Amino acid sequence: MGYMYDCALSGGFMYSPPGHPLVAKMLEYYDDINPGFFAVNNTILTDCINNNVADFLLNGKFFQSEEHKLTIFPKEYFCHPSLLPGKSFIVDLFSGSWKSPSGTYKLADYRFSLIRALRRKVSCYRALCRSEYLDIYKQARKGIKELRMEHWRQKYGITGGAIKL
Repeated sequence: MGYMYDCALSGGFMYSPPGHPLVAKMLEYYDDINPGFFAVNNTILTDCINNNVADFLLNGKFFQSEEHKLTIFPKEYFCHPSLLPGKSFIVDLFSGSWKSPSGTYKLADYRFSLIRALRRKVSCYRALCRSEYLDIYKQARKGIKELRMEHWRQKYGITGGAIKL
């Protein structure tokens, strides 16, 4: 998987073998959400990885853990096109095709342009500044691990407190 922004993980592209323990843990998080609440998957995925992988720092950088069989790529690999050729693997267009009321999906027309790439970098920076993980990200950039889970659990109507690590 990869980052959506420097301070949030993305669920737009994920790969795992069947029965991966971290994916099972992510699904447990979803099972705890009360019906009627729309949970943002980036929040849940970010909290799950941040709180269950001890050596992971939410700093926007490449991360690999043999212990957890986990690799997390920088945002340029899957979400934000890089200005450097060959650095992007795929690009999530954030087109919301999953929300189509008719059930049909239409690929967005995407043509690379310098202006479009710069606009996307500005929007990425704005998202970082507004993120609920900004303080965790700032600490991680200093090499300090910070755990925090309660805020989203309350936001999505989850009773029973934080999941024990």
